[in-house]
Amino acid sequence: IFAAAVLLCTAVCADDYKDVADTHWASEQIAYLSDEITGYPDGTFQPDKTVTRAEFVSLLARIAFPEELKNETGSTWWEPAFRVCEANNLLSGTFGYSAPMPRGEIANILGTLCRGLDGVNARADAAEQFVINWNEQRMQSPAWQPMFSDTADFEMFSDALRVCVNQGLLTGYPDGTFRPKNGVTRAEAAAILARLKAQIALHKADCAYICTVGQNWLIAQTGKTETSLHLVKPLTGEKTPLGFSFRTKTDELAGWRLFSGSDGTYVWG
Repeated sequence: IFAAAVLLCTAVCADDYKDVADTHWASEQIAYLSDEITGYPDGTFQPDKTVTRAEFVSLLARIAFPEELKNETGSTWWEPAFRVCEANNLLSGTFGYSAPMPRGEIANILGTLCRGLDGVNARADAAEQFVINWNEQRMQSPAWQPMFSDTADFEMFSDALRVCVNQGLLTGYPDGTFRPKNGVTRAEAAAILARLKAQIALHKADCAYICTVGQNWLIAQTGKTETSLHLVKPLTGEKTPLGFSFRTKTDELAGWRLFSGSDGTYVWG
């Protein structure tokens, strides 16, 4: 039995929020975080409400450091979470708790956290990106390009965004932008943190995220004698047909495995 599925499968029946229909784009993610995030006394979730730094850091601490959080106290509801995240070197500088949480700041925090997960792509940066020259059977390094059309300046000072994107935690908008200075809504925060919670569960099951293929995650599970590959639904761990193929290695590709997925070809080393 696929061990990660046990850890990934939490109750997918969310509280019956008045303003989150089953057809809402983030309903599954909100349900997945039912132990960490709650609604309002009037029975609403308010998915379009902007998330403050205090709210995001508190949710992050509940997901990533639940045991440490139990041992912290503070004079405000958000102070214990800030202390835990500071102790894990996730926060730096002045941190206004009541201001909206910017997407760029989320990238910096999760980028630092991802490196601790030792994921397959945790150390990915511009110097390690490759494209595949199929005609000559070799990989070649392209000229550096920012991840999104509006993140060149952001990425010049930090590889956190690239780490988060390569780890499957953050995505951009349909127009090719990331909008690092924009805040996030409660629904968007739930989507981001649900992916994080699922990947922490994978990590505990000795599984590593490789890449996103369509709506699924390609993961590697390490056993006693071999490493097996699975294509799973991110939040439930349910396995789906692989839908990708191995390609024969050449001398230049030794040590690398190539996978052709529904949305592109991936290199795993």
